Amino acid sequence: MKAMFELVRGLCITFFHLWTKAVTIQYPTQRREPPDRFRGSHRFVLNEENLEDCVACCLCARYCPSNAIKITASSDEKYQKRVLTYELDIKRCIFCGFCVEACPKDALKMSKDYELATFSPNLLYSKETLLSGPEIIRFK
Repeated sequence: MKAMFELVRGLCITFFHLWTKAVTIQYPTQRREPPDRFRGSHRFVLNEENLEDCVACCLCARYCPSNAIKITASSDEKYQKRVLTYELDIKRCIFCGFCVEACPKDALKMSKDYELATFSPNLLYSKETLLSGPEIIRFK
């Protein structure tokens, strides 16, 4: 008898939900706005001269718990360290945001880009990829 009561109760709940407004988002045409603290894809920040602010201190690579970041640095003609190659392996990244927190120059940010699906098996983001994304962050 109790099982029958629970079945009727469940059917009543389903019946009353038939007339409530749907909360479905029509994805390709409507996009969900992520929260303010959302950690999406990584991006380099460009300064006023449209150059990246990264000074190749390698703190982001040291703080990364999954060892997803590989950096090669070199010195330019003014004896300043600059990034020669920057590789971020998205397959290994856990999107924790430690690399962003560790950066002393705020050169690396997490964008609100959540569409990371790709057909390419190569998920190594280079410096050029991080500078030319769908959401380029400028002027801090």
